[in-house]
Amino acid sequence: MEDRDERIRIAVALSLCKGIGPVRMVQIYKAFADQWERLPFVPTHEFGLPARTEMELSRTGWNALLDKAETSLHKSFLSGIRVHWVEDRLFPERLGPDRLPDGPLVLYTKGDAEILRAPRTLGVVGTRKPSNYGLACTEIWVAGVELSNPVIVSGLAFGIDAEAHSSALHHSLKTIAVLAHGLHAVFPVAHREMASDVLDRGGCWLSELPYGIDPEPGTFPQRNRLIAGMSDAVVIPEAGANSGTLITARMALDYNKPVYAVPGRLGDPHSEGCLSLLASHKATLAFRPGQLLEDLQWQLDPDRARAPALECVELVKAAIEVLRRRRKRKGPAVFRRDQLFPLCPDWSRNQILTALDALEARGQVLYDVVSDTYSANAVANAPEVGDSSAYSS
Repeated sequence: MEDRDERIRIAVALSLCKGIGPVRMVQIYKAFADQWERLPFVPTHEFGLPARTEMELSRTGWNALLDKAETSLHKSFLSGIRVHWVEDRLFPERLGPDRLPDGPLVLYTKGDAEILRAPRTLGVVGTRKPSNYGLACTEIWVAGVELSNPVIVSGLAFGIDAEAHSSALHHSLKTIAVLAHGLHAVFPVAHREMASDVLDRGGCWLSELPYGIDPEPGTFPQRNRLIAGMSDAVVIPEAGANSGTLITARMALDYNKPVYAVPGRLGDPHSEGCLSLLASHKATLAFRPGQLLEDLQWQLDPDRARAPALECVELVKAAIEVLRRRRKRKGPAVFRRDQLFPLCPDWSRNQILTALDALEARGQVLYDVVSDTYSANAVANAPEVGDSSAYSS
């Protein structure tokens, strides 16, 4: 068997050959893994390859592909792009052959590749032409999972993807931009600054395509497959009927990953994709971020749990106590989210909801899905935000 560098060169050469997708690439690699010198002499029609591809894999074509692979790898090195072989330590288990039968043999990263092995990852994807409602839902969901500190995974596309990355950066969450092209450039060009911020804030770019490969229609489904594979769950704030997001949803389901869809409004074309996923029982109704945290059993990250401003958390606790005392009968306060907003005028709704999620996660308030209300006894005497006992499971 060739050493690691030679195996990478062979895999890159295969990825540069037109007509070879991820599945065929793995099939060919396994078939010739110990005898690559035979590849140019063995008919490859058994893999269902088109004639042009077989010609590229002939003796002359194969040598040319190997030379291109060598050049591509050298340019990657000069550009600070890291190359990860499937057996390397930093190759993410989520994309390994045990998890993804059609997973890549080689990955390229720029930035902090350590986060590819983060304990929690959440994919957030959706339409490229979102409504204001879709953008707001994206921000609410990213903010709502902040205390559990997942890495946010998305595709850097216009619309929901860009909002997912932006919200992650705003809430100091690391994020992975999965790209449908080589890491020599950023597409769309309008997102270069955001892509740079992703790296500056401890995130990374990820692709399975070599240096110099620009995006084309066939590379986007490949990219969506990596998003689905990298994510422990996928949230879709908004998607139309023909959105490419539905490809990501289908792939996530194939990989046994839960998919959450925000329903939107009946008759709204922005929500048709989400509604179809819900109607066919392929997705779970994305009702509130706390629901996902419960489903995935994502506990609070102790350091992240201190993220909400202490003053806001204390004010929310005081507001709940006000609501409790207003009741004419004894027992816990029962209230809706919107009742807290006028009692906390100096804080934004997202800050108040984040503080409320923190209290719920610590068991200081309870949520009733049926009535969409919260209940709480006297939370003023509950553990303080900085009290380590509040994080014990």
